[in-house]
Amino acid sequence: MIQQVNIKGMTCGGCTQMVKNAFSKIEGITDVLVTLVPPQVVLQSENTVSKEQLQSVLSRAGNYEIEEEASSKNVSGGGNCCG
Repeated sequence: MIQQVNIKGMTCGGCTQMVKNAFSKIEGITDVLVTLVPPQVVLQSENTVSKEQLQSVLSRAGNYEIEEEASSKNVSGGGNCCG
């Protein structure tokens, strides 16, 4: 199963690595691809992972959120891995 989610709050390569590490720890996830432009994650897993579970993992990794739809983004520092 492949899932794609847009992520709000990633501003640098450090952020992408933190998000990748966080998602890689979820049971059943077999591959994680994180891109900064566009800010999204593509997950390959054995079964669908709920958005609630993904958001829970993101919240523990930093100040990141799943965006329901693509939208214009205002990037601001603070709360992500860059401070």
